[in-house]
Amino acid sequence: MENKKTKATAISMAVIMAFSLFAFSPIVTAQETVVSIEDVTVSATGESKVVPIMIEDVTDSDGVGASTITLEYDNNVVIVSDVADGEFDMTIGNIDNDAGITEISTMQFISAGLTGDVVVAYVNLTAVGSLDDTSVLNLTVTSLLDATPETNPIPHTVSDGTFTILKEDTEPPVVTEPTATPSLISNDGTTFSNLTVTVEDTSNISTVSIDLRPIGKSITTMSGPYPGSGTYYTTTNTSVTPGTYNLQVRATDELGYSNISVSITLTVIERVPISIESVSAELGGSVISQITVSDVTALSPIDSCTVYTVYDKSVVKVSDVADGDFEDTDSTIYDAYGVTYVYAHQTTSLGLTGDAVVVAKLNFTAVGAMGSSSSLELDKTGPASVAPPVLKNAEGEDIPYTVVNGVFTVEAEDTDPPIVTSPTATPASIPDETDEMPGVGTEISISGEETSRLNVTVTDESGVSTVTIDLSSTGGSATQGMTNIPGTDVYTVETNASVALLNPPGTSGLYNITFDLQVNATDIYGYSNTSVTIPLTVIRNGDVNKNGVTDIGDAMYIAKWTVGIEGFKIEDEYLAVADVNDNGVPPDIGDAMYIAKWTVGLSGFEELH
Repeated sequence: MENKKTKATAISMAVIMAFSLFAFSPIVTAQETVVSIEDVTVSATGESKVVPIMIEDVTDSDGVGASTITLEYDNNVVIVSDVADGEFDMTIGNIDNDAGITEISTMQFISAGLTGDVVVAYVNLTAVGSLDDTSVLNLTVTSLLDATPETNPIPHTVSDGTFTILKEDTEPPVVTEPTATPSLISNDGTTFSNLTVTVEDTSNISTVSIDLRPIGKSITTMSGPYPGSGTYYTTTNTSVTPGTYNLQVRATDELGYSNISVSITLTVIERVPISIESVSAELGGSVISQITVSDVTALSPIDSCTVYTVYDKSVVKVSDVADGDFEDTDSTIYDAYGVTYVYAHQTTSLGLTGDAVVVAKLNFTAVGAMGSSSSLELDKTGPASVAPPVLKNAEGEDIPYTVVNGVFTVEAEDTDPPIVTSPTATPASIPDETDEMPGVGTEISISGEETSRLNVTVTDESGVSTVTIDLSSTGGSATQGMTNIPGTDVYTVETNASVALLNPPGTSGLYNITFDLQVNATDIYGYSNTSVTIPLTVIRNGDVNKNGVTDIGDAMYIAKWTVGIEGFKIEDEYLAVADVNDNGVPPDIGDAMYIAKWTVGLSGFEELH
């Protein structure tokens, strides 16, 4: 009894455990087998499409061995033109379009049963109805048997289809959202734009193309989700003349209807140069260098510019950043790193154009050794690289550019002396000064002055310090200063001549002497040029007959000249010499009388004027 109880208990426990395992184990359901035909659409009467009748998800281990399936349809809409073999060893089709029925029988008589997704047969469906007609494609499965001797039926479901003759779509595709990204590219072929459009149509899309011939390319087929609606695109560059180009899009559907009403706008420019001036300064000196964007046209007005300038901090530093042409400028000087940041932008009006748009003005101070230099880089690369410049238009798009870097030089000491040119004396000849009262004789024609204006042109890279002239030979100072004429490189001084060419009455000597008056031009470093002289001719006062002596003969000469006696001519440069009474009028009989009285020493006539 005890043993029976133990056995019964063991059996009970086994049953309970088996039930528990069954209760809590997942139930695995076999995939359902489906007999199906797909939905079919055509665009016109007479159009045909071949579609398969399928047995999907055959999981029976013995596979399908035979089937009989009937396809029913509205023969006013569609007929079956042909039945072609699928995967079975044998396929028999019986088409009865008058009844709108096609029956298909298949079997395996050599091969093993089929599993998985099995093609029963391919039916060729031809549209015979009108546009917008529809017919159900109804499947009836008479038998679906496995490949065993028992030919067991295979459980299954049926999925019918439809056949539709679409109403003809006479509308062309709808094209929207024409976009060039970026819309601004350079004409050197190095920048690219992505051209896109959205194309939609109730029928299939056949082609979408864009005419790139205006920018030197060809008509190009755009990529996209053919034959469906969606975004179509292509990429391009160019090397054409700057301008704004409209690139026409052509979208065509499968029925041949096209839309050419939409274009993509692309602007092409030459790269604009952004540059910083090369400058120099003496040690401790400062100089302004401008950051400039050149040749900015209305195709690409600049709305903002971000730029870093990199320099050798041991050679130069930036002491200040001043505004350029933009409405607002932000800057930060990082002299400890040799970097200055500038962001210039418009705040109210739109972008700037012009031959030279000034971004900012940097004030550089020379701190390095004389003769040292530093590059001024706007696009520094390498270990100490900074972000390259960024130029934006009002739409926020990048403007293509090229960079022209500069150089800062700490000027070396200028060892070359000033350059002295154009020495002139106006007039070139004057009478000697015998009365210590230089007259101007403004009434005398041509040249009646007793003074001459001495001029030279002096230039020097480092700067002119002083210009003097040696007038000691004409009775003046050996270091007579010459004055700069403002706004020019000309230095000038006015002089007379008190050289005592005049001998006592009745004695002979020279009637004129040309003096070469030496100029001394000195630069800020003390280097001088003394190689240039100004020639000035001094004529004996009263010696109109040029015999080296002033006497009664000169009085007679003037007297005869005043009445026009032939052979007695006074040249222009001697008019002032003859005007010994200094009355400011051309020589006359009064001057002849004055010399006559001077020669005999009459009181009041002691000096020739």
